Amino acid sequence: MSEQHWATNLEELMAALRDPTTGCPWDLKQNWNSLTKHTLEEVYECIDAIEQNESEHVKEELGDLLFHVYFYAQIAKENKLFSIEDIAKDLNTKMRERHPHVFSNATFESVDQHLKEWELRKMKNRQTVMDDIPNALPALIRAQKTQKKVSVFGFDWPNVTGPLNKCHEELAEITTELNTVDNQDKLEEEIGDLLFSVVNLARHCKIDAEMALKAATNKFIDRFKTVEKNSASAGKPLAEHTIEELESLWATAKKS
Repeated sequence: MSEQHWATNLEELMAALRDPTTGCPWDLKQNWNSLTKHTLEEVYECIDAIEQNESEHVKEELGDLLFHVYFYAQIAKENKLFSIEDIAKDLNTKMRERHPHVFSNATFESVDQHLKEWELRKMKNRQTVMDDIPNALPALIRAQKTQKKVSVFGFDWPNVTGPLNKCHEELAEITTELNTVDNQDKLEEEIGDLLFSVVNLARHCKIDAEMALKAATNKFIDRFKTVEKNSASAGKPLAEHTIEELESLWATAKKS
């Protein structure tokens, strides 16, 4: 590979991997749809590296993500859709247009005004503000993004009391459904409403619902690992404990 700009080198690398004659069989089989699951895996691996604060690992994972950008661009180029250069040019134009306070003389009185202007600029080529909320997002993140978007336009509770009361209301509706004739679809709907309301409550408390749930899950996992460890130390398989014994082991784990 010639000594050129790194971006050119990456483009040449990707083209070589996709060469119909001498390329990699696996890379040649891929298309946009088949790549998405691998891209998602890379995103999560990058997030994990960031949370572990491992800079070398973060660098590696970011490289993997960059490789995927070039992969998608190469497939697009082969189909005469667009190139990596087109991606970079469009990104540059978009970011400059959406940051007029940096690249022009525009000024904003507040962060809220800036956010509203940001959403209005993004809507230039969209029919609704909801158009850029991907279905593929994790459910909690998607709910949070949806609520944040509409709040920019004033469709929001004035304070935390609103979403807190809404959580109580949705919980009461779930209780009602549990006490009526079995209707799984309705129960699922009500639990969904409760989860959506809890996300809204977290947002009003300036808490990221996804990160909060991740922390709670990690805490549960760590405590259950302690339960398993203590069970093994007692010389009794976990599956042989009674529920009372498991609750006792859990209480001990919570104290550790």
